[in-house]
Amino acid sequence: MMNRLNKNIKDTANKLNMLLADQGGDLYFQKMILVVICFVIGGLILSSLYAVFDSSFADRLSEIFEQILTW
Repeated sequence: MMNRLNKNIKDTANKLNMLLADQGGDLYFQKMILVVICFVIGGLILSSLYAVFDSSFADRLSEIFEQILTW
């Protein structure tokens, strides 16, 4: 049983090592960073539109969300 447990631990450590050393793992973090940047840019665009159009923009946006949710 201990040999099996040691083998599982070594296999897991090897997989983790390959993931960290693999160039493909970098793509995962790059995509994650890209998603965060997109959310930030989207938030800036929404806040600027809200500042320009004030309450009329918020009313129209809430109508659109209600239509999407009741679709």
